[in-house]
Parts: sequence; C-alpha cells; structure tokens
Amino acid sequence: MEIYFQLGKEFEKLEVEFNYNFTKKIEKTNANEIVKYSWETELLPQEIIVVDVKFPMYFEFCGKLNVS
Repeated sequence: MEIYFQLGKEFEKLEVEFNYNFTKKIEKTNANEIVKYSWETELLPQEIIVVDVKFPMYFEFCGKLNVS
C-alpha cells in the first residue's frame, strides 16, 4: 500500500503518524519531490483495512470554502 503527497518542501520535513508501520521516502521527479509513505502488506480482495492518520498542523492555514 502506498500513499503519495506532493505538498511542497515544508511538508517533507513533517512526520505523519499512521496506525500501521508505514515507511517514509522522498522521491525526486523531474519537476519536484513527492513524499511517499508505504506499507508492505498483502491484502486479499475481500479484506478491508482502516488507516488512521494524524497529520501535523500543516493544513491549519488552508483556505475555507463556504457554500450557500
């Protein structure tokens, strides 16, 4: 299982907490860098997992959208 983030240099420095043992790797592409969290596991087609993730306050200053 892999989860990718492309949120800029500041996000690369932060640690994201998972309820499973994900490992962090930064992959460089031609244009930018991508933070990749991966977990080595094998899921059967009928299996479901719930991943609990705790992000640092990185998203605190994101804009808000009000719909009326």
